[in-house]
Amino acid sequence: MSDLLTTWDQVVDDGQEWLPDTSEAARRLAAQIRTAVQQETGHAIRGLTVEVTRKGVRLCGHCDSYYSKQLAQHAVMSLPCNRPLSNCIEVS
Repeated sequence: MSDLLTTWDQVVDDGQEWLPDTSEAARRLAAQIRTAVQQETGHAIRGLTVEVTRKGVRLCGHCDSYYSKQLAQHAVMSLPCNRPLSNCIEVS
């Protein structure tokens, strides 16, 4: 696998306290989260990005309803990553 990150699998070393054991583990976690969010929301999140940082997980993108935003959040919370979640998905 290439060391290049796709637009939706981002690993950010921001100097805080948490990051998976390796950047590859962080990439896998980001991909797993992205898949779970898209499945749970029926691909309702446009421009979805998942950032795995030392602070936790950050979701970004756009959707048409607060319900879809909430579904995205619940999809992440159902995964065994136990990390702080920042849901920055914008509802328009």
